[in-house]
Amino acid sequence: MMNAEDVLTKALSYLKKCRCEVGSFSGEAERVVELFRRSFGGRPRIKPYHIDPPSPALYSYLEEAKPVVYAEQKFDGTHIQVSSSGLFKHDGNPLANDQLGGLIYVATVEPEKVKKVLDMAEEGYVVELELFGSKYTPMGFHKDYGKPFDLVVFEVGFGDRWTPPPEKYAVMERFGVPHPQALKIDYRDAYQLKEEAEKIAERPDWFEGAVLKAPFKPARDMYIKEYVKTGSLIVFKVKKKLEEKVKEKAEPKMKKEEKRTPMSEVYLELKSEALNEAAKITMEQGEEYVRDMRNTGPIIERIVKGICEAHPELVERFKAEGFTERDIRKVVGEALMDARKKLASQT
Repeated sequence: MMNAEDVLTKALSYLKKCRCEVGSFSGEAERVVELFRRSFGGRPRIKPYHIDPPSPALYSYLEEAKPVVYAEQKFDGTHIQVSSSGLFKHDGNPLANDQLGGLIYVATVEPEKVKKVLDMAEEGYVVELELFGSKYTPMGFHKDYGKPFDLVVFEVGFGDRWTPPPEKYAVMERFGVPHPQALKIDYRDAYQLKEEAEKIAERPDWFEGAVLKAPFKPARDMYIKEYVKTGSLIVFKVKKKLEEKVKEKAEPKMKKEEKRTPMSEVYLELKSEALNEAAKITMEQGEEYVRDMRNTGPIIERIVKGICEAHPELVERFKAEGFTERDIRKVVGEALMDARKKLASQT
């Protein structure tokens, strides 16, 4: 495992490769580096969460409990947790070199923005931010963005709990940190909520789609634990629709192939997650690594493992439609092929 100085060296090389060199550290960039070093002796103050698409059970809960629901823009970047314990990525480990490099860059060119985030952490808050920009956009939504790296704060916690909306918006406003656009959704029933959320997710300026959040209110006989974070917050996502073209295969062999519907909603959700994971690996390991056919096996295994650990409910729904473990690998393989085609088209 690399130590802090190894990652820092790689972070600076990464910025050089991106043509975003920063020179010597001072001010907020120095604070970022010192906080990063602290990560190697610490751990996330609140466990970072994964976000699942909504299930029918979740919509049933929302119809009965009727919490206030907000939709937030979903940016296309990478999650970073900032607290007095350090700087951590989504899996709870210290930042990778590309994440650290991007954050150092923002701290150098927009020190006031990063200062506000670090001041929040110093006051005991746990801050989740998204690092994104024209140089950090796994799915390509920000390739024309005006800055190579930027950030928004999308979650705030205190103690061992996330602060639900609308209270968290008041905290963000008090510190003046940049945050995603948020819209309150008025709804009569689950159908209207679903319809409104899908409409909002399709807005061009909402990038990857929408993340929906609400304060958690207990309701009887509702099993939605995968959507409840720290007992205080409900979170789920509605992505932009993934357009798929069904390929006609010439092989006469495909006897039983249409016994399941390959384009079902859960199939597309799983493929969307796999595409997202492939894009993240491209950002972390580089395009050459993903293009290299010798890495196919390790990449597929990493994506399958990541999806099964982060989205168990999605995997269960997939299997409930008659799909198998082998089918999961097939979907991931398709997503990897699509990612490679996209890389080839960009050269």
